Amino acid sequence: MRVDGIALPSSKQYTIAWIAPLTCDLAAASAMLDQEHAPPSNFHPNPHDKNSYTWGRMGEHNIVITTLPAGLHGTAAAAVTASRLAASLPHIDTCVLVGGAGAIPKISTVKDENGADSEYIDERRDIRLGDVVVSRPDEATGGVVQYDIGKAKKGRTWQRTGHLNAPPQELLGALRKVQATHCRGRSKMPMLLAEMWERNPHMAAASCASSPSFTHQGVENDKLFKSAYSHADDDRDCEGCCSPAQQVIRPPRDTTDPKVHLGVIASGSTFVRDSFTRSKLAASTGADCHCYETEAAGVMLQFPCLVIRGIHNYADCHKSDRWQPYASATAAACAKEILLHVTPKKWEPTFSWSDIFFLSQAFCNVNEQNKRVHSLRSTSQPPALCFPSFPNRDVDLALKQVGYGIPQDRRTDAWSKVQDEIDRHSTSVFSTVRDGGHAQTTCQTGYDRQAEGHATYRG
Repeated sequence: MRVDGIALPSSKQYTIAWIAPLTCDLAAASAMLDQEHAPPSNFHPNPHDKNSYTWGRMGEHNIVITTLPAGLHGTAAAAVTASRLAASLPHIDTCVLVGGAGAIPKISTVKDENGADSEYIDERRDIRLGDVVVSRPDEATGGVVQYDIGKAKKGRTWQRTGHLNAPPQELLGALRKVQATHCRGRSKMPMLLAEMWERNPHMAAASCASSPSFTHQGVENDKLFKSAYSHADDDRDCEGCCSPAQQVIRPPRDTTDPKVHLGVIASGSTFVRDSFTRSKLAASTGADCHCYETEAAGVMLQFPCLVIRGIHNYADCHKSDRWQPYASATAAACAKEILLHVTPKKWEPTFSWSDIFFLSQAFCNVNEQNKRVHSLRSTSQPPALCFPSFPNRDVDLALKQVGYGIPQDRRTDAWSKVQDEIDRHSTSVFSTVRDGGHAQTTCQTGYDRQAEGHATYRG
């Protein structure tokens, strides 16, 4: 159930970053949230951070989503966005990059009975529009290769240089679980897409021809043409100017549900929209690349992340934007399914030593306070009478300024540090626990460490 407007007390409760490069990627990511949040109460971004953030919960994970600035793209813009996120939320070490890409088809050429060349898709890598490619390391790469950094060598040859890190192990482990689940025919992606459309009916309806919906666009609109066949008229779509006889032969599928392909992703700042360039660049990487995209190499400089890409074109001159929203949706559904298999990280408030000293001053007065509390607790006076000596205003002020939440359990590491610092000064320990419109104050003095006095006042 979605409850919008909730604000968690600390930005440290968000443990996963999700980078959605384009508008449709951001829309799909936000629609996959189970609960949307207001910004955390204590979030103060780095002064140089110009990112915009969306906060929410997905399964048991609190997730922060960001996007690239409108009109910017490529590895440089992605690197800046990722570095700003890292500066404002340095505790986050798990990241997914989720968006669209252009597939690199694997095509075999066979002579037909008339001696003409016929092109067939390699069924071992039959990637269709709306399918998803997820970066997976192999023996030579970390799952992503940057195709536009290398050496131009003698003989007009090109040697790729550099190496990008592999995704975090926890994400690769979750990916393995998803892969096994799909092998059993139990993909959650169709269900997650259906839930998204139900919660956001506008996303399932195309407003006009230039604004397609986030749903499957029809098998008849998924056309892969032969590598040597160019788009006949840039002002018309393929249906109006391209010959069906020039399509690559592919076997029909029995479902339109998206499939997930694991392999190497080629990343760079160049938009690839030509089949010859598509093949040449892929060959220059020395890797068996599955698709092209334009952000991963930049993000990987800041975050070792898992790259998840929905396919909306074949990186050729027949490219259109019709499939882009649906590809964003399938990539987001795949990312959510993977994250649902990641073990949630337990968050516990932590305090710096300066915070601990500040709290110790607010929580405690010296021995005069101890003597008064001990005296009151030794008589038949009602416990509430010990309340006036408690520095509740100082406590409230301290907690608000620290912004780490309220240490309501002395067993936590944070409270242990506070208690140790207080004990060093032979003072009392005070903890305040908020509950609705009330606050309860517990004292534990140096005279009697086993007994506790309770005072409750209406806040």
